[in-house]
Amino acid sequence: MNDIGITKHLVIFTALIINLWIGGDLIEVWQGHAVRTIFELVMILGYMVLILGITAPLPWRRKKDEEPSESGRSGRS
Repeated sequence: MNDIGITKHLVIFTALIINLWIGGDLIEVWQGHAVRTIFELVMILGYMVLILGITAPLPWRRKKDEEPSESGRSGRS
């Protein structure tokens, strides 16, 4: 989790909820339900990645010291 404190997390989360509610209603009126669903998913995933710091274990995000081990190989012939 980021080092921004619980108060800032609550403020950002509240802003997200208001944005999803009001912005989602406006987008649904203008563009339809499918676009609203995409908007909401992008907003929620953005919050999870940017604010909470949640990332999937993607191969290109691995640190250099976390190289996958070659199981079954002992290095001997």
